[in-house]
Amino acid sequence: VLNYLLSDVEYPDAPTLLLPVSGHVDTLMSSDDNIDFSWSNSDLEGENTFFILEDPEVIRPIFTHNTLHEVSTQLSYDTLLSIFGFVDNKELFWGAYTKVDGEVSISDLNSFEITLMNQLSVDENVHIPDKYHLSNAYPNPFNPRTSFALSIPLMSYVNVKVYDLMGREVAIIAQNNYEPGTYTISWDGTFKDNSLATSGVYLLIAEMGEKLFSKKLILMK
Repeated sequence: VLNYLLSDVEYPDAPTLLLPVSGHVDTLMSSDDNIDFSWSNSDLEGENTFFILEDPEVIRPIFTHNTLHEVSTQLSYDTLLSIFGFVDNKELFWGAYTKVDGEVSISDLNSFEITLMNQLSVDENVHIPDKYHLSNAYPNPFNPRTSFALSIPLMSYVNVKVYDLMGREVAIIAQNNYEPGTYTISWDGTFKDNSLATSGVYLLIAEMGEKLFSKKLILMK
């Protein structure tokens, strides 16, 4: 009887993923950047839901979006940043499922990698510096945002983080390769888990090439 009942269930056709293809790699640098996702669905009456997984073996989405009858969606830099923070070559998996009359069919999964960079802006009117340098913070004390200048004479890997006085890493501001130039960098007083920093003293540590710099920051609320 059970087999008969199951055989009588009509499942919708599973969506077919289109873009991005599996193995896609993308770098998002500012709020103007985004990633487009699209799939096909032969069941026009079905409701579609887009989802992202961190582990393909565990169907536990970390992000879902019901697109109704649409077969595409877009994730912005700001949305991804709110979920993951600044990441470097983070592998994720995306898919979609269709629901019709309570029955669900799930697509295969496509993998993709993202790098979310801090929104550093280069001052193109300044000549290429002849040495590495991290300027003083301004304003300092600050609330809620403070800014610095990074001088980079050579193509370099830049790693800028914020630590509390216990030596714990609380924020990642920049973590990528940068061309020679002078950049403006800022910290908005947000921890890497997206919580707001409390008043106190913090240390900004900047690694550029083989040089290491530090500055004291004072957040006053």
